Amino acid sequence: MKSRLRERILFVICFVILFIVMVQANQKNRIYYLFNNNTGKLYRYYHLMPGEKYSGSIVDADSLIVYSRLILDADIPAAYSYQFSTGNFEDIVTRKISPSSSSRGVSGSKVSAWNSYKYFPMPEDKKFNIINDSDRELLVKVTLPDQKTYRKKTEFIAYPPDRAADSIQLLNKDNDYTYYLADKDGISMQLEGPLLLKVISRLIVKDVEFLSYSWAAYLDEEEILTVDAAAPYSKTCLADSSSIVTRGKVNILKVPAGIHTIKIMDLEPDEIIYRFYLNKTAIGNK
Repeated sequence: MKSRLRERILFVICFVILFIVMVQANQKNRIYYLFNNNTGKLYRYYHLMPGEKYSGSIVDADSLIVYSRLILDADIPAAYSYQFSTGNFEDIVTRKISPSSSSRGVSGSKVSAWNSYKYFPMPEDKKFNIINDSDRELLVKVTLPDQKTYRKKTEFIAYPPDRAADSIQLLNKDNDYTYYLADKDGISMQLEGPLLLKVISRLIVKDVEFLSYSWAAYLDEEEILTVDAAAPYSKTCLADSSSIVTRGKVNILKVPAGIHTIKIMDLEPDEIIYRFYLNKTAIGNK
């Protein structure tokens, strides 16, 4: 009898541990990357569906700041809210919405500009909870003192496409870089995700008064990103040792798990050149 009781207790303990591990693993996997057009950097947020909760620890912190954004669709609400609580404190945080002009999801999704909420913990506070009580997808990031940044550094290495119309050498301060040109069939490559594809684009300048251009990216023939870029001409770069080019503009595409075809197409004009990079941790993934 005692043996069966011990087995049941052991089973319950194992189930609870497995449940906690699954919850923690799910929470770790719910990272949502945002790309900032102005800085060219990636930013990490936690992705909360309606009703979902994110929990964290408060360890000897004088204050903490919650940064929040909303993933936007065609119907943009005026405001959103979430619940912030500790063991002895609870607050409903409501923030107004304005679309971000510089940040987007790496999958191309539109997001709101960031809002912040600051909390000063009491000595007995050990943990905090954030519950998304809105009907939209919420992005949150929590920073504590001594955390100098909430950016995550991602290393990239150059990657040549499987197909391009032509290539061109770009000279930048005595260093050569290979860029690629598209034709009516575009530039294409087959990649196995999950991974991040960094695209640096420039325009070969024919007329210094027209330094804007646009291009589109396709994942398995479905358009996932349209880029309208404008940049001043570069004072340090020359294409084929003679042609003036604009400064490089960076965009990052998220390639999901599995084998996919990526295609880059010029929209206007057709003097756009591209260079590609893959995140280093994706190389060799199976």
